[in-house]
Amino acid sequence: IELQGISFDSMVASYVLRPERRSHGMDALARDVLGHETIPIKDLIGNGKDQKTMLDVELDKLTEYAGEDADVTWRLCEAFAPQIERSEVRTLFHDVEIPLVTVLADMEFEGVTVDTEVLVGIEARLNLRLAELEKEIHREAKHEFNIDSPKQLAEVLFDEQGLRVVKRTKTSRSTDASVLQTLAMETAHPLPPLVLEYRGLSKLRGTYVDPLPGLISPKSGRVHASFH
Repeated sequence: IELQGISFDSMVASYVLRPERRSHGMDALARDVLGHETIPIKDLIGNGKDQKTMLDVELDKLTEYAGEDADVTWRLCEAFAPQIERSEVRTLFHDVEIPLVTVLADMEFEGVTVDTEVLVGIEARLNLRLAELEKEIHREAKHEFNIDSPKQLAEVLFDEQGLRVVKRTKTSRSTDASVLQTLAMETAHPLPPLVLEYRGLSKLRGTYVDPLPGLISPKSGRVHASFH
């Protein structure tokens, strides 16, 4: 079905009116705005290893669930529409956000082509550099340790190397990016910048390079993202 324009979107309305909300999903908005608890999907399909599909749900239960979805969405729109019209975000909502919904849907449908051969090359270079960094970090620390362990890293930086504790969490001494950046600027010690580079490349590999090939659709040969 190709819609001939969209007039309202309760999730987008919630976002422009109250961007600080923790969730703009229908269930959360039904609870917060309408005081209504929606039927949990697990009541229909269960969870865990015994989870079934919507095709296995009894028709009367499925009808009630789907009807509630439509009704709640309509009631949310009725609640949000007057607020939008009298707010300073009215133009933003109608002229930018709502037209963009269709654009984003088209982008999700079309997908993004991913060159897996290029990814293989990137992964090889990342692995090589990460191995080099691991050796350099262990050499500077004068022993091997788990670089990905904040606890072990804190012991190396603060107990063994005597660097300043920049900030603390509730349970330990922080080794987050801001702490490492501060230590890199304050001192000439090689460990903070090396760990920063190691973490950055590890995140790049774990977030993008490794997962992307497995997310390619066998039907389209493309990655179909969800845009928020």
